[in-house]
Amino acid sequence: MPPFYNVGPEHGLHILKDSWGQKKFHEIQSKALSDGLETAIAATFEAAHVRDQGFKLLRPMTLDIAESQEERQLESAIMARWSSPNMASIRGAWQRMVAFQVPLFADRDRSSWGYIDLLGVNPQGLPVVVELKKSPTALAEGTTANSETPLRMLLEAAAYAVALRRNWSEGFRAEWIERLTGLDIPNAIIETVPLELVEVPLVAAAPASFWLDWLPYTSKGQSMNGWTEFKGLLANLKLHHLPLSFVSISGSASIPESLAIQPLSSLPWSP
Repeated sequence: MPPFYNVGPEHGLHILKDSWGQKKFHEIQSKALSDGLETAIAATFEAAHVRDQGFKLLRPMTLDIAESQEERQLESAIMARWSSPNMASIRGAWQRMVAFQVPLFADRDRSSWGYIDLLGVNPQGLPVVVELKKSPTALAEGTTANSETPLRMLLEAAAYAVALRRNWSEGFRAEWIERLTGLDIPNAIIETVPLELVEVPLVAAAPASFWLDWLPYTSKGQSMNGWTEFKGLLANLKLHHLPLSFVSISGSASIPESLAIQPLSSLPWSP
């Protein structure tokens, strides 16, 4: 029996994100999660921490991050660029960027809970959970190290979205509205913020070089199986009000104004 079966959908997405997502199990894990998605979501909701110390949506931005921390640098640059009201919205992703490094754990007990990389708002006033990955690492022999799979990104984003649902009426909604107001988000958007959080859009964001590793133009991408199963998982996720979209990032994280983002619509797993 494959080792990933030590845990299954009944353990919750917050556990699966640290145990699943391996390339060689991509096909069978995608199908297993799709079949057990309702169970996984319920287990995640039950296990999510209720955070009573706030969500730090006003965390100050900083661009003074070491170059070795590429993901954090990119995260901060995206926050700096798309929190501005002058930026164009990203179709199918976010209207504005609202916060970054949003904590989901209670006190100091993280227990499979960490931080949401980036949190945006869409035209319906909903929080958009953005899971961010950096470019693949170049190895000494001239190849790239294995990147985390799109399935791993899905698991992380979905787990955090369910945690937001759990905390919505426990304080997050009030803090969310306060933050949107402070950012001068149009009232037409703020007024649509729902009393109950049902739909939480998800976005998987990464540089173009990350996506190239998984597209069928490279040997690594050609060796990846299970796209049909992954496509079915995405469809099921959408039925459970967790729609996932994908975007590609270009430009340099060290120069925020050079960044550009394009939605990805033609992918092996596109509907």
